[in-house]
Amino acid sequence: MKELSLIERVVRVEEELKALREFVERRFEALQREMDRRFEALERRFQFFQ
Repeated sequence: MKELSLIERVVRVEEELKALREFVERRFEALQREMDRRFEALERRFQFFQ
């Protein structure tokens, strides 16, 4: 009985880690898109002054 409980806990931890990894990945991609937008806006400003 104790082994089953331990296995269940390990499975839950793995599922949580997977969910966390997916969340971090999505957040990183969103931040990357935001940085790209800011960089492009900055580039346009510099082109305007040339």
